[in-house]
Amino acid sequence: MISVGKSYTIFKPKEKTNSKGERIVTFSIGNSSFDKNMNTWNNKGFINIIAKTNQFLSDRDKVTISKITAIDTSEYNDKQSVTAFVELEGEQQGNYEAVESSELPF
Repeated sequence: MISVGKSYTIFKPKEKTNSKGERIVTFSIGNSSFDKNMNTWNNKGFINIIAKTNQFLSDRDKVTISKITAIDTSEYNDKQSVTAFVELEGEQQGNYEAVESSELPF
């Protein structure tokens, strides 16, 4: 589950430019939960993230999500894929209406 105000380690960040010429970064974060009965982590896969940002992000950097502006689901390779459009802590973000499907990381 994704929560506002929580820090996440990012994986495979890619810089792109949307149709308005704004810089966006796409990356993935792990979606895991802790099973108290078994005392183990259950990996549920990854969530794709799209953020307009001026930050230069590298693999395994930590980011804090300040706002979730939209969630989208789709099917990819016969699996359910989740994409979240977010704002990162310390930055002012615009809206994401201009993001096109060709700009998504999958």
